[in-house]
Amino acid sequence: MNWQLKNPDELTTQEISDYKKSIQRQQNLLEKIKRRIDEEIDFSLHDTFE
Repeated sequence: MNWQLKNPDELTTQEISDYKKSIQRQQNLLEKIKRRIDEEIDFSLHDTFE
């Protein structure tokens, strides 16, 4: 805590970095979800036409 009070700029930089990493993780997760949904749709369509 003391370090954070003495180095607010570094803390802000770290928070921004953490925030960007969090956004990237969320984007990756959403992409995985999208792929999974697309696979399910493709599978369902394939099943429907057989």
